[in-house]
Amino acid sequence: MIRTILIPIVICFCFFNLGNAQDNAEATDSDIEVNLIKGVKPERMIDEIRDFASPAFEGRELGTIGNQKATNWIKFKFQEIGLVPLTNYDSFEHEFTIKNYELGRQNFIHFGESKFSFQSPKISPSIWGKATTVHGAIVLASSSDLFQKIALVDIDTSFGFDENTFTKLYNQSKDVYKKGAIGIVLVWNSNYKDGVNLYRFEDFVEIPLLSEKNITNTSQPFLNIESIPIPILFANKEVGDQLKTFIDKPIEISSDFTVKQTTAASNIIGMIPGESNRLDKATVFVGALDQEGANSFNGTPYLGANTNASAIVSLLEISRVLLEFQKKPKYPIVIIAINGSRRNSSGLNHLKTLPEYSLIKSNPWIQLESLGYTTAEEDLTHAIVHVESPAFSLKKLPFSVVKRPKIEATIDTTYSGNPFDARHFYSLSGDKSPYSNRVIDAQNKINFVTLYRLTQVALDLGWRINHSEY
Repeated sequence: MIRTILIPIVICFCFFNLGNAQDNAEATDSDIEVNLIKGVKPERMIDEIRDFASPAFEGRELGTIGNQKATNWIKFKFQEIGLVPLTNYDSFEHEFTIKNYELGRQNFIHFGESKFSFQSPKISPSIWGKATTVHGAIVLASSSDLFQKIALVDIDTSFGFDENTFTKLYNQSKDVYKKGAIGIVLVWNSNYKDGVNLYRFEDFVEIPLLSEKNITNTSQPFLNIESIPIPILFANKEVGDQLKTFIDKPIEISSDFTVKQTTAASNIIGMIPGESNRLDKATVFVGALDQEGANSFNGTPYLGANTNASAIVSLLEISRVLLEFQKKPKYPIVIIAINGSRRNSSGLNHLKTLPEYSLIKSNPWIQLESLGYTTAEEDLTHAIVHVESPAFSLKKLPFSVVKRPKIEATIDTTYSGNPFDARHFYSLSGDKSPYSNRVIDAQNKINFVTLYRLTQVALDLGWRINHSEY
């Protein structure tokens, strides 16, 4: 009986003290955090997203005047808010070079005794191939002998139209070249006829549709890679089916494009100094500033209120609130508006060349993406928080953060593969739907309540991380 009585008494005593400790911890920091997130002003964000997601920026496509206008606007805002450049820099602007391409007239596939020919828009050159013409027998890429042959590659129908797809295709092309192929034809499993929803990929040079516009008016898409010294063409299903009737027979393929010009683009990076200015302890907020440009069919710009004007406006508001707050951050807070995310990750690649990157990549990074998505007239959509961190305390932090303000969120702590190679990485978004950037104007299909609340969540998360020891 004595043992039976003593055990519950000890257990109850332990839980009682643990509960008091938690209450005391909440009382210590709750006022600071609540006052901080109350500083977020939705009316400021509404005004700014109407500006940034307006036709004046022409869709903010990398390599265009609209994109340059966007970077200038963000620079002005950083200065107006009171951010400072990174230590040892006198500007918010971090410039890098991109390439624009021009399509030639000699993109074709000839085969058969009558020299049957396919040309644009049924075929289009890949910019990781070489502009040249070759003759050889067409064989399936699965053939055991590709030496001095032209390989026909069926693209996996499960592939999406994103950077990962083209990275895989580049690596696949490289493998085929190493087996001795002198040319490659990559076949999409579709003819991409009128009426197909093409908005996600119509502007990319690799897709066999309106390729003259795509290659002459677009920055190098997706990849900054070494070229493969053989012609590589993309073709639609009609071309692929015809070529399969000529297996082991000679054909001629030609790829023709040149670098039209090189042009400058920029990331915009600012900083809020902390009580300590140790950059190796800084908290990093990052969001993409560019969009898709204009629709190929009618020239209407993709304004991108949600993707990703919502993130840029949130970064500005977070910066404003932190600078207005009565207490400085413990360590610096770095604010990055990154360019080129919708094309070739060129802004990310340049960021990684900065000496400061080696200091901050092991720090916590908070990525903001599509914060204002909504599928209905709801007050709040379901938020998604991806977490990648070896620190248990930082991995669990979002579970407490989303309770103030109370939001519904899926928190994925098994996430891996953040683009910044950050040791501690968080990604906040309203939704991951590929259709979330279909906006006619800044008020259409963006939920300001969602944007407001997720900005509060990001701010609270960043403040807590900044004051954590990890």
